[in-house]
Amino acid sequence: NDGCWYPPDVNGSVGANQLVEIVNNHIDVYSKSTSPAVLMELTTNSFFGYGAAMTDPRVEYDSLWGRWVAIEADFANHIHLAVSFNSDLRNGWLTYTIFFSPISFLDYPQLALTQDAIVMTYSDFGAPEHAVTGAIAKALAYNGFGFSFPIFNLGNNATATPSNVIDQNPVEHELVAFPGNPGSVNNVSFTDPQAGAFGSITGNVAVA
Repeated sequence: NDGCWYPPDVNGSVGANQLVEIVNNHIDVYSKSTSPAVLMELTTNSFFGYGAAMTDPRVEYDSLWGRWVAIEADFANHIHLAVSFNSDLRNGWLTYTIFFSPISFLDYPQLALTQDAIVMTYSDFGAPEHAVTGAIAKALAYNGFGFSFPIFNLGNNATATPSNVIDQNPVEHELVAFPGNPGSVNNVSFTDPQAGAFGSITGNVAVA
């Protein structure tokens, strides 16, 4: 009854007691059991508090802090971020709207978590197309504070996906290979998510 984008861009994550599925226009919370029941269902417009079309949703469960984290892009170069108050998404959440500028067209956002950071990547379909990354301090986003953060260009004609760091290591590394040049790789590390650190790694790197 909510309409649909095709394809729906299905994404999901499993938490302590819930499974959350998110698609372009809907988010659903299920009980984590052999006979799952629907606990909550909302349009993504209601969930993020945004009234226009949205696309490319992602959701992760933060097992270290017992929070749900979700993002979704719109067509005005925003990424909408939602963070739950606790491990039960029904108990409420904080929302943020992040605007990236200058940018041509933001697409294909990806989401990952480290001990201290919410890490995002996306593709900017400018001339040339390039991959971008940035990280937000959990201490700010989880507690309702405003924030800003640097973003890094990972290189042209590349698509990046951040990795989840599921132990208590505070460092996130992203390696991005460039088609046709497997010996050239960029590395971004987030030891301080509000500052970041950018470096380049070049050498004999094997890329499958």
